[in-house]
Amino acid sequence: MPHVKTIQRPHVRLPPPRSVDTGLDWGAAGWAGLAAGAAFVLIQTFASLVFGEGGSTAAVRRLASVALGEGVMSPDAPFPALVYFAAAIVHIPLSLIYARILAALIHRMATARALALGALFGAGLYFVNYYAVSGLFPWFVSARGPAALVSHLAFGLLAAGIYKRLTRPQPDF
Repeated sequence: MPHVKTIQRPHVRLPPPRSVDTGLDWGAAGWAGLAAGAAFVLIQTFASLVFGEGGSTAAVRRLASVALGEGVMSPDAPFPALVYFAAAIVHIPLSLIYARILAALIHRMATARALALGALFGAGLYFVNYYAVSGLFPWFVSARGPAALVSHLAFGLLAAGIYKRLTRPQPDF
């Protein structure tokens, strides 16, 4: 039998596929939650002083009271490091969870719409925290007001803006 030569095509090396939007960026959502959560505490502390709705420790005491009880809310109560620690243990996971929920809602939105939804989301958190959750923590009722609303709006806006900024497509080099 005669030897038949076959022609083989050389191996073609294809360029790697372009990056494709694979979904929610959990890391960006986490960073957005941490940054917006930190800003929330600072804004609520400042807004409470501006609006005359509590002392400089009221926001931290309120967060800590979820874990430690109503006793830490009294301005006469001591303010040890435990109060800060309890506030962080309550606030950081909530900020991460809320920011990730928001990120799932705004992931594919244009930035302007995402910011608007972020503000609405923050307003929704205000009503959940100060109207629904106040059934479990009745001392939250006294904290309803502009300072709490402003800080929740800021949380939503910041979380949305930071998430959108961190997830902008990067140029291919």
